[in-house]
Amino acid sequence: MDELSARPAKVRGMLYPLVVDPDGIRDPRFIHCRSAPAFERRQHVLAVHGGSPPDISDYQSWYFGTYRRGFRCQYFEIWTAIDDRFYMYEMYRAYLTLSRIFSRPPSEKKLLALHCDPSLEDTEDHAFYKQGPHLHVDAAKYPLSHAHIALNRGHLQDVLASADSLSTEIGAAVRMLKEEILTLNWSAVA
Repeated sequence: MDELSARPAKVRGMLYPLVVDPDGIRDPRFIHCRSAPAFERRQHVLAVHGGSPPDISDYQSWYFGTYRRGFRCQYFEIWTAIDDRFYMYEMYRAYLTLSRIFSRPPSEKKLLALHCDPSLEDTEDHAFYKQGPHLHVDAAKYPLSHAHIALNRGHLQDVLASADSLSTEIGAAVRMLKEEILTLNWSAVA
């Protein structure tokens, strides 16, 4: 449980690049990471939101703004107890979604999802691609939107060796999303 108590600060650090503009000026939108009710007794959820505390019962509706106007993200982690005393946990899932927001008409389009399912059994479908950080191109049409584009396949065992190494790789992927997606010229795209 010690690892979980320190986790909110690590999560904010991982996501910080998304809320700081390229010149290093802090965006006034601050992100908060807090516990949320889990659907299963053995699970612990950490989720991120910006601004005022949202409805605590629905962490999947929590969002935070990026430094780039017109974009927002959703991030949550689910941890599962691996002992009967609920003292030891392992990460079950870490999910980040990047969406574009339109004002006229009001709408949202999911662009990309950065997922990680480190507790997936090796025998499950696509586990080798899904256990480490991987991308989904949500803006693409089926079947491409369902592809798991692995980011760390070549050194997956090193990535999954600890929560810290996994966090480092998720953080690197977040920086890539900032540098390769948020900095693009979106004004010409409808």
